[in-house]
Amino acid sequence: MVKINYSIVAAVGVAILVIAAIGFVVYGNAFDRPDGGPERSKMTITDMAGRTVTLNAPVERIILTESSKTAELAAIAGDGFAEKIVGWDNDIKRYAGDEYAVFVAEYPQLADIPDVG
Repeated sequence: MVKINYSIVAAVGVAILVIAAIGFVVYGNAFDRPDGGPERSKMTITDMAGRTVTLNAPVERIILTESSKTAELAAIAGDGFAEKIVGWDNDIKRYAGDEYAVFVAEYPQLADIPDVG
């Protein structure tokens, strides 16, 4: 039986929170800074459970944890969706039949996306 040292787990958790807090204090909200580059827009996303989150910048990179949903992403993101995917799981290759081959024929860069498990 594995014995868990909860004091070490708690110390690591506190350290992560402190580092994150320091990052927010030092860097603040970089999207609101005048030197942050071009004007940023806000995007509100609601998931299937009804939870919402507002992003202060457009999405530029995506890790798709269910690559079998590539068709859905293509439908809502439009052209250029393939350039935004920087990682995905292997579901589309294993379970989607010839869908993977069809997408790679249309968007060859999909063949080079790393599998993130």
